[in-house]
Amino acid sequence: MTVQHRRGRRRRPPAQVGGSGPGRPRLGGRARAVRRRAVAPLVALVVLAAATTGGGPTVAADHHHLIDDPATCCAVAVRTSSGERSLDAVAIIGDSLTVGVTSPAFVAETLQSRLLAQGRPVTLVSARVGRPLREGIEVVEARRAEVGAADVVLVALGTNDLWGSVASSDERAAAAIAELRDAVRAVDPTTVVVWVDVAAMPVPGRAATFNRALATTAALDDRFEVCRWSEGALARPATFASDGIHLTGEGYRHRRDVMLDCLRDDQEIR
Repeated sequence: MTVQHRRGRRRRPPAQVGGSGPGRPRLGGRARAVRRRAVAPLVALVVLAAATTGGGPTVAADHHHLIDDPATCCAVAVRTSSGERSLDAVAIIGDSLTVGVTSPAFVAETLQSRLLAQGRPVTLVSARVGRPLREGIEVVEARRAEVGAADVVLVALGTNDLWGSVASSDERAAAAIAELRDAVRAVDPTTVVVWVDVAAMPVPGRAATFNRALATTAALDDRFEVCRWSEGALARPATFASDGIHLTGEGYRHRRDVMLDCLRDDQEIR
């Protein structure tokens, strides 16, 4: 599997909280300042997950159907990771795949609990079953304080849009991605956006279209990064549930760990 190196993030200068300190060394030997937020490591948790049913997931063939259905979920997380501590505050916005990594009902060690254990404030966790990109923009606009308190906004959206017009062309996908990114930048123009790419086995072509648009956006914006989860996920047979969209317990744990790696300044994007 090809390993792609993270490009350097352009950071805002340190906030004046009892005086400023030196910037933290960054990948590639360049020093980049990390803002130290005057916020407690408090999670604003907004996770709305549907109840797990006894049967398998039912996904309508209708292209207008929202595809999130958490009927297949998760074993208890058993693996831990370690890494250099960071003070970058994070806001998380996603759909049911993010519910699977942020809700204790699905994984015992959630994404946000791992971040907090690393000393990273988590200002917002907003994940909802069936969430499309448009609703992600509404979350940003409604939760400006939490989004504005974050140095990095982690976005994991796009899967629910693969059956509609958004993923019908590279141009439409890029426009939709830019609209959400611009909503984040309207809150704070210095915020880094890290966006998890998508994988959907029933519609691989449309997933590829969306991921190309993510790559194009990243190539033009040095504060936009793609977290390349899909390649590793598709290479792991145990990742996906029977619908080819949602994940197994192992798949959710792997996704959580990849997202953590993408948020770690001293790691490569896998």
